[in-house]
Amino acid sequence: MKIMVTGATGFLGSRLAARCRAAYDVWAPTRQELDLTGPALEEAVVRQHPQVIFHCAAVSDIGETARDPQRSQKVNVEVPLRLAHAAQATGAKLLLCSSDQVYCTQCLPGQAESDFLLPRHEGEELSPLPLYGQQKLLAEQRCLAVCPDAVALRLSWMYAPLTPAEQARGKGTLTGVLLRALEEHRRTGAPVPVVFSATDYRGVTDADEVVERMLDAILLPGGAYNFGSPNTLSMAETVERVLHRLRITGLQVQPQSGSLRNLTMDQTKLNAAGVSFTETGEALAAWLEKHL
Repeated sequence: MKIMVTGATGFLGSRLAARCRAAYDVWAPTRQELDLTGPALEEAVVRQHPQVIFHCAAVSDIGETARDPQRSQKVNVEVPLRLAHAAQATGAKLLLCSSDQVYCTQCLPGQAESDFLLPRHEGEELSPLPLYGQQKLLAEQRCLAVCPDAVALRLSWMYAPLTPAEQARGKGTLTGVLLRALEEHRRTGAPVPVVFSATDYRGVTDADEVVERMLDAILLPGGAYNFGSPNTLSMAETVERVLHRLRITGLQVQPQSGSLRNLTMDQTKLNAAGVSFTETGEALAAWLEKHL
């Protein structure tokens, strides 16, 4: 099977491409080899004729998306739509990397906090606040209209061991924050405070598990799917429970309040299709035990 991976130099795309190369024929063109925003995209896909297209390329930084909306619109909406047309023409299975940011909304006046914090599901009517979430939702809608067999994977924040290049770029992950704090504690012997939001509710997922489940997702029926580790806790609560579970006493979680945000995702649809993820706290604890 031939697999196309876009964004293969990015955080997720690089790991996915490496995993796929172990078992499949992989076409992962660099920007120099194929400009996804250029006129040759569809022709290149037809010529290469992959059976599966994993579209990981994106302008994923929320701030960058807002600063240059014209460019981000082209990359985040127009490119996946063109790939959807190419997939429909060639019969390729298209899997789009979408985002939990499509669920980034405000608690409505009069809405109970308990109702607002219910895990979000794919059937909801959505009006995301950040431009990035708006673009991802629009890309889902337009691609599925052209290519109903396409699969949109609503990804959460992820973590993995970082490469030197990622570290040099200042890539931020939850595990990176915790490992740096633990290194400081070991160096100084003093408790180290770590600040996490008490009002930001979301799942966080091991990138290696995302990669494995993406291969499973090739067989999913077309549509949008919540695709990441489930969680119903705030970031502060999540980290506190993991540290307690691992009996790590050198870090002290300092909860930080802010605007209430709920990016937790209901997994019912994905699980019914035979794909599941490890719960956020369980997976995070296992990862830390392995890498401490």
